[in-house]
Amino acid sequence: MAAFTIGGVINVDKARGPTSHDVVDVVRQALGIRRVGHAGTLDPAARGVLPILFGRVTRLARFFVGYKKEYRAVIKLGAETSSGDEEGEVVYERAVPADTYGALAAVARSFVGEIVQRVPTFSAVKHRGEPLYRKARRGDAVAAPSRTVSVYRLEVIDVTPPTFTALVECGGGTYVRALARDIGRKLGVGAHVVDLVRLAVGPFVLGQALPQSRLQEADLDAVLCPPHFTHAAALLPELPAVRLSAAGVTAAVQGRPVPVPEPLSPGGAVRLLSDDGGLVGVGVATAGGQVKPDTILVKAEELGDS
Repeated sequence: MAAFTIGGVINVDKARGPTSHDVVDVVRQALGIRRVGHAGTLDPAARGVLPILFGRVTRLARFFVGYKKEYRAVIKLGAETSSGDEEGEVVYERAVPADTYGALAAVARSFVGEIVQRVPTFSAVKHRGEPLYRKARRGDAVAAPSRTVSVYRLEVIDVTPPTFTALVECGGGTYVRALARDIGRKLGVGAHVVDLVRLAVGPFVLGQALPQSRLQEADLDAVLCPPHFTHAAALLPELPAVRLSAAGVTAAVQGRPVPVPEPLSPGGAVRLLSDDGGLVGVGVATAGGQVKPDTILVKAEELGDS
């Protein structure tokens, strides 16, 4: 199979300043291909883990949505800004009483669990097809939507007035800037993020990420090598896998259900592997002991190139 065409994931340490889409453009230039995307937007002012998908692996982007994300945030008390970080205008400011810091840890913990969060006005969430941040920059009055998000951990690990540092573990769609805003409101003093680093997205961790600057400096072999590069066959390790015979691969590529040797939970996603371990695609287990192909990465004419 044409491994480069099928693609993989590059774990990039995004620098502060560029947008996530800017990084996608850099990878397009570095690899010389158009089919590139990212798994999970990272704010321009933030740095850290940004998984970049390329080739046909971009078809699997939806499977990355549920990955847990981890952040380290430095949050300043005493002022709320329009953007939730230092780039926005101050909309509320107040002196921070000394006893506020004693209540900080408990207030932070109160946001752990399934919570309703209002999306920041300055965000990439779209309203009628246009990102909210564009409307906000024009001064348009737009009510940001609220949604239910999951926060698994929100721990204060350091307090250096007027700032504190927190470790956050959360589900997809959670805004750390909104958590900082809401903590500040609950404390009655306002708050905003002054530094944000994404430490992990599922199995992709900062310690194994490729600095964004090296995308343009390194040659292709240096970009597509471990530990920052994960080839298609090693992706989605949390899903059960079924190794197919040559006939099974052909059936899957043609969209026909394939039998599995042992029962799987109906409706669950399943990785379909070729006999040599290559990723053919992802299917859905059925009640009849089969897997129905769902997202296939291999073309019929490539089956001889395996």
